[in-house]
Amino acid sequence: PGSNLRTVEDTSYDGYIARSTNARGVRSVTEVDAYGNTIRTVQYLCESGYTECSNNTGGQGVTTTFEYDRLLGKPTKVIDPNGVIVQQNYYDTAGNVLYATDLDRGESIVYYDSKGRVNKAVDSKGTSVNTTTFDGLNRPKVVVVKDSTGRDVRKETYAYDAQMLGTTSETKLFDYDLGNSALQITTSDVDLLGRSKKNTVKTLDLTDTATLAGQGDPKYITQEKTATYSETGARLLSETKIASSLTGSNLQTIDKVGYTYDEDGKLVKSTDKQTNTDYIRNINYNYKGQPDVIGLGNNSQERYEYDGFGRMTRKVVNSLVGGNTNALFDVNYRYEVINGNTTSLINGIISNLDSSEKNSFSYDSFGRLEGTVNNTTATPNTEYTASYLYDKLGNITEKTEEEIGGTSKSNMSDPRYFSGATNQYKNGSNGCIPDADYISKTGYNAQVDGCPYHALKRADLNDGSGTKRIYYLYDKKGNLVKEVNVTDNTSRVYEYSVLDLPITVSDYNNRTATGDPESKSYYVYGLGGIRVGKVLGADASAPPPHQNEGSLVVINAKGNNDGGEWSKMQLKVNGQMLKEWTVDTPDYSDQYRFTTTTPIDLAVDNVEVYFVNDWYRAGVGDRNLWVASVKVDTETFLTLDTREGRKMWSHGAKWTSQTQCNTEGYMLTDKISCNGYFRLPKL
Repeated sequence: PGSNLRTVEDTSYDGYIARSTNARGVRSVTEVDAYGNTIRTVQYLCESGYTECSNNTGGQGVTTTFEYDRLLGKPTKVIDPNGVIVQQNYYDTAGNVLYATDLDRGESIVYYDSKGRVNKAVDSKGTSVNTTTFDGLNRPKVVVVKDSTGRDVRKETYAYDAQMLGTTSETKLFDYDLGNSALQITTSDVDLLGRSKKNTVKTLDLTDTATLAGQGDPKYITQEKTATYSETGARLLSETKIASSLTGSNLQTIDKVGYTYDEDGKLVKSTDKQTNTDYIRNINYNYKGQPDVIGLGNNSQERYEYDGFGRMTRKVVNSLVGGNTNALFDVNYRYEVINGNTTSLINGIISNLDSSEKNSFSYDSFGRLEGTVNNTTATPNTEYTASYLYDKLGNITEKTEEEIGGTSKSNMSDPRYFSGATNQYKNGSNGCIPDADYISKTGYNAQVDGCPYHALKRADLNDGSGTKRIYYLYDKKGNLVKEVNVTDNTSRVYEYSVLDLPITVSDYNNRTATGDPESKSYYVYGLGGIRVGKVLGADASAPPPHQNEGSLVVINAKGNNDGGEWSKMQLKVNGQMLKEWTVDTPDYSDQYRFTTTTPIDLAVDNVEVYFVNDWYRAGVGDRNLWVASVKVDTETFLTLDTREGRKMWSHGAKWTSQTQCNTEGYMLTDKISCNGYFRLPKL
């Protein structure tokens, strides 16, 4: 508003060609056929800055062409500016896709039964998805996934709600690499308006050896979520329960939240029904219905400001302890005028750090990120910058990072590997023909490996100490299967499931990926491709996912022994205590480490670290605990940093208010000053 910037659009007399010129003079052209199908687009990229762009002299036209079946009106080809057919479809007389090619994802074939239902789909790796059974409404009941050898790998079965059409009441997943028991079972119950009343997810306990050996009844980790609603459809109460080997066979409530709304149906309050304390005390909204003031249950307040387009321009968090309003931090956002990209983010940590962080972003005329500048000191100083260069097709060709201590520069090779590969794609239906250098460095095998058209094949990375050359190898569906660092003589290998999700990641101290890896991670996936298990191994003989070694927890902490006793801590997962220990050092130490019998990220929601023996006597002493960080396996978390969503909660009889753990001055520190706990985010 008030900028006088505009976009000019015009159309040819016959209506087939539309042209658009934005406020910077960037032009684009769209051409359609008599049926309204887009048959050609031209985007003029400006490679030399805004001046030439506005004069329309420096723009490079990038043309994409589309072709259609004349009878069916279905798209048959997508052709890029190099004349390469990047996508192609073939249809039967009913307009069903029979065969498709994609220069990034490979070839796929679809089969239909006599009723026109898809009963088999085969991808470029030979993996097939087979729907073997349908119900009377043509909904799939049994779906089996087979690998390229024809072996059954996964199976999903579906049961449907009899009253709510299209709603599944039960879904089962079988992963035959883990045995014959269902890996995951979900059941759902909805009301007549389709709202979820109860949802239960049971995941096979991958730590129970008897279960995996098929001995006795299989054991599961069960999560149950329930909800109740008002007559107007607003959610009034939600509750989450869990049962596992840690909590016992009975479901235990881990979260129970009530919601309150105003007369317009907007949320104004949420309450922890277990402790009868508020998560949110109140919410005020502006005239557009956007929250502008949120009062939190820990005696803090969030305030928001917006621009005329409804974008957030400022967020302020205040502490209201003692009736005083003290700003804790202040974040400001600025946006690019034409395309709305974020141009700067200023984060002022007022109460503790006495500094501000400013992140600035710049874009080229096409709206692509061109550079960033990050200042993280009280006195503005360029501590980190990054800049990007693009080729005429929009691919990143170079990235340069500069920070205190050195410069890192990445030169990306042509995504088609070398210029000659363009003709190889154009003339060969199976993609490019890599040169001898690429084959020797990656071990490329045309029988099993792919050469995706747009994927990066090589990069030269310079971290200031020298240039490292890395080659990238892909399978026939475009999945990255190997990274080869020929400079450091190391490699990383990825193996994929039939879902095209990585099931192992292995690091080697040689470029050929031979011998035992230095490290290896295993992954297990449930319904919808959601990861339900992860384990880290030291070498190739590490156990498969169902023989988990647990998680390594390392806590960096210090305490004091006021009152004659050192600070004590506990680790709990879903309310079940795994470990209790004494923090018996006045200086920070990471000696507090142990391994759990169950991986912490295995189908659990709440990982909590407690301080359990707070003590205070006026004029005598004050026992406190300081926690610098908690590391779970390879991930490190700050503790009480509310900017990253951490919250302190009180527990026990001594304190009844959450705010006692977040009193003024402690909100953004690592100090725990009462019997309380902090909860880590889900891993």
